[in-house]
Amino acid sequence: MPDPRDQECERLRAQLASLEKKLAEVEAAATEAVGIAREEGRSQGLREAEDREAERVSMLGAGIDIAIGDWKKRLEDWDGLAAALAGAALGKIFEPHDDLKERVTRMLARQLREIRRASVVAIHVSRNDFSDGDALDLLGRRLCADGASLAIEVDPELEAGASRIACRLEQIDLDARAHWSKILRLLDEMASGVDAT
Repeated sequence: MPDPRDQECERLRAQLASLEKKLAEVEAAATEAVGIAREEGRSQGLREAEDREAERVSMLGAGIDIAIGDWKKRLEDWDGLAAALAGAALGKIFEPHDDLKERVTRMLARQLREIRRASVVAIHVSRNDFSDGDALDLLGRRLCADGASLAIEVDPELEAGASRIACRLEQIDLDARAHWSKILRLLDEMASGVDAT
């Protein structure tokens, strides 16, 4: 008869072998589970990073859009300011005053340079600007510096700042105040952001 102790040892050895086999299976399963968990964690981390990156890109795009809008607004403000400053500066030059002789003289001289002298019949000026003979003589000398003669007449119907160049086939009306009024209106429209066209 076999010794019960030997039988017990055999049984314990079989149980130990079974436990060692189960332990090896559990260790293999644990190693596999750790690998799967690591892969899932890595995948989830990448997805979250991509989501955060997309969120950052979206926020960056929104910030850029806001900055562009702010810059456009600043440019519009600067355009209006530039027009207002130009209007103020030109206003210092063109503001209405009593003596428009110099302005009319320069305006006529500029126009006479643009047209052929032979086609000019006469120049008509306002009595308000050139009320005496000395002023007319000075105007004639300044406009005819080359020694040519030019008929300069006072027209009682012309307002201060206005003049007319009569040519053989037509006449050219010049009005410093009307030109300034148009320029000022255009600059005011530009300064206020109204489409001036």
